[in-house]
Amino acid sequence: MTRSHHLLLLRTTVVCAGTALAVASAALGGRSTAYAEQPETPAAAPLMALLPEPGAVAEETIHEATGVRSYWLTNNVRLHYRFMNERRNQVIVSMVTAGGEVEETQANRGITQAAAIGLASPATASLDSAMIRERARGKRISVGGRPAPDALMITVMGEASDLEFGLQQAHMMLTEPVVEEASLALWRDGVRQFAELRTHQADAALADVIASALYPQGEIRFAPVAPERASAITSEQATAWLRRVVSTGPMEVSIVGDVPQERALELALRYLGSLPKRPRIGEGTFADLRTIRRPAGPLKVTRELVSRSPVAMVRTGFFSADTRDLRDVRLLGMASRVLTARARVDIESKRKLIEAPLILSSPAAEYQGYGQFFLTSRVEPTRVAELAGAVQTLFDSFAASGPTQEEMTGVLSGITEALERQVLDPAFWSTRLTTLTYRGTSLDELIKSREAYEGFTAADVREAFARYCTPERRFELIVVPAK
Repeated sequence: MTRSHHLLLLRTTVVCAGTALAVASAALGGRSTAYAEQPETPAAAPLMALLPEPGAVAEETIHEATGVRSYWLTNNVRLHYRFMNERRNQVIVSMVTAGGEVEETQANRGITQAAAIGLASPATASLDSAMIRERARGKRISVGGRPAPDALMITVMGEASDLEFGLQQAHMMLTEPVVEEASLALWRDGVRQFAELRTHQADAALADVIASALYPQGEIRFAPVAPERASAITSEQATAWLRRVVSTGPMEVSIVGDVPQERALELALRYLGSLPKRPRIGEGTFADLRTIRRPAGPLKVTRELVSRSPVAMVRTGFFSADTRDLRDVRLLGMASRVLTARARVDIESKRKLIEAPLILSSPAAEYQGYGQFFLTSRVEPTRVAELAGAVQTLFDSFAASGPTQEEMTGVLSGITEALERQVLDPAFWSTRLTTLTYRGTSLDELIKSREAYEGFTAADVREAFARYCTPERRFELIVVPAK
């Protein structure tokens, strides 16, 4: 996942074209934006004059049912490999380095977003961003990165024939990254613009409401970065933070695609096995920092904007499951599909409140206890209460009666089709494998997904939903324009 929808609303976006795991599948289907329309050009100068000495494998295991090979390298980097040739000559390498935003305090809030500029617009001590772009001319590979709630991510994606070039760039980003002042200045401008939007646009203002209502007082890691904090962060500070995280943070990597195992391991040992030694990654990594006391509900907060707006925002739902509670995650996923279909009949067609309502189930991966089951939507200011009430009625009815057998059959059909597509999608495997050890995911459970879904009954779905949809877990967040 890969990140939760509610966290996306809390951040000024750091743009890194073609690199986010969420768009990996689409990019592999054609060309990454980083190299899509480039004409054939003479080979540019190499990135590295001297190649690093390769590391070695400390441990290796093979999961026979999936063909996934997993390694611990001698520097404690965790590596997973899966060969897939459904998309010829295409490969995704995804890297997660634990740390960053999860470590922030009041004193340095925003430092990870600033540091991640060095991944989104890569520059190093030996090559500035313009030089890297120049040397990438003609290469059919994209490299970039972004922050996640408890990690920094780098993705190398494109043609397997150019994989070594991409891994060389990633190696430099992991050993000598630099946050350039020009790129940092653009980020500061974005922070200021987002702060201004939060005063008069309901959807932007919802970020402040989420941060203050759903998290304990004083918990700053989920609040939008304040402009004064962004202005105080220097490129030197951002670079130092970035270098610390990528050189010491526990690390997990996946290589998925049309590249032979021997070649993939050779490149991984040279460009990943040569990195500084670090602690092994696991479910316990930063566990103390990923544990937050959740406020007791029901939580009802309404914020009035200081200026007029043509729309209001409603976010209503309840705290739900964690990713480790896999059975509940699957059952709530089925419930979200049924309730979305019901909402499109009741809320859209009959009441004409909003268009294309979507009820999401977003299990918590990074911060336990913060999974959410919810609807978020713009709505006419005069119909805020009606929308919130309609969703509550849908939830109450479902908790009492659950889905019909016809609804179960339709949902199972849709899930089965999705599972059949996923197993052929390199992006799906890349997403799952990149945090396999970090999140404690089981490959055995992964391949039994269809069997698990087919075994669920309507009563199972109702019981799981009712167990989470309780008053103490409920929240209703509203942003309305000035009167």
